[in-house]
Amino acid sequence: MLVVVISGPIASGKSALSRAVAAQLEEAEEVATAVIDLDLVYETLDPRRRTKDNADLWAEARRVAGRLATALIAENRCVVAEGEFARDQALDEFVGELPRTTDLPSSASRGGLRDGV
Repeated sequence: MLVVVISGPIASGKSALSRAVAAQLEEAEEVATAVIDLDLVYETLDPRRRTKDNADLWAEARRVAGRLATALIAENRCVVAEGEFARDQALDEFVGELPRTTDLPSSASRGGLRDGV
């Protein structure tokens, strides 16, 4: 199954783009697709809804999002994940939880993927 990661700063259009990509996958490719919003995962882990500046909680949210993506893949869904994945470590936290069915590219080769969808 396909996993698409969309990363960018706050209010850059990640949510709109991720939903458009998911809709396109469902309509044109006829595949069930789910969207994971990293902000919502963070908020799920912080019920007191404090300021979103806790680096450890962001790391946990990325790992939980990766495990959620794994569960959705097991249900034969493509996944579009959107949030802040710009740092190599941040993307690795998410990717590290995905199923190991194929070889993953190195961090250096993934760098170019961050410039677009």
